Amino acid sequence: MPLTVTRRKSTGALTISGRVAGQRVQRRAQGDDPKLAQEEAAALEAEILRAAWHGERRDNFTLGDALRSYLEAKPRSRDTQARLRRIRDALGDQTKLSKIDQDTISRLRREVLRPGAAEAALLRGVVIPLRAVLHHAARRGWCSSRPAASIIPRSRAGRSEAD
Repeated sequence: MPLTVTRRKSTGALTISGRVAGQRVQRRAQGDDPKLAQEEAAALEAEILRAAWHGERRDNFTLGDALRSYLEAKPRSRDTQARLRRIRDALGDQTKLSKIDQDTISRLRREVLRPGAAEAALLRGVVIPLRAVLHHAARRGWCSSRPAASIIPRSRAGRSEAD
């Protein structure tokens, strides 16, 4: 049965509902224009059919999915769990894995670390845990490739001159 668009009597909102490929759908349309809601329903139906036929698209997996899988795969230390919790709190569960890039690392540096934190703190607190989760997701086929080297900050070799 194809998805249908109806207007709710109680609220006047447009609702997309029906069954596609054994999956029940009932959600509010994003707008109040019936033509746009019909297009949204057709796109949603096509996406569900594509996923049923070809499997879940790689771009559909979120950071929350990857974090849950990573933490369930084997026991992790309390430090690792705490670092991943801070990353999740800063980015949210619904961040798509394909959207994690150097800008994400810069944002995490501002939100997770103290101002003026050293490169080692960035590596230890953000980059290494996030990279481990992204590698785990890549092994599961949830993202296109392994994390790009661009999320690793450039660090100078050796100790600083002040040492």
